Amino acid sequence: MQRLNYDMGLSIWVDNQQFFWEPDFPVLDFLYTVYKWKTSKDNEDFIYNCVETEDNPLISFTREKSMWMICSPWQLFECEKRFTKEEIVNALDVLEKTIYQ
Repeated sequence: MQRLNYDMGLSIWVDNQQFFWEPDFPVLDFLYTVYKWKTSKDNEDFIYNCVETEDNPLISFTREKSMWMICSPWQLFECEKRFTKEEIVNALDVLEKTIYQ
């Protein structure tokens, strides 16, 4: 995963393509869910359900063998790329640091 940006919303970029963009995204709620997932000892899928929409899960990282895939009902393209959990966690850590600076 290349990067996640927070700028009055949330955008997710994969290989220089914008995968997801929502200008009114509840980032703090999302980061709370991220924190619970990152600190869990289980290797379960990440599922983010947002109370502000019925299109849930809004963002998910699901395991497919040893790699992870990203999915959203609001995605801008079908992402065929797979990621390591470490790549996802690193991108989420950068987002968290950006928000809390």
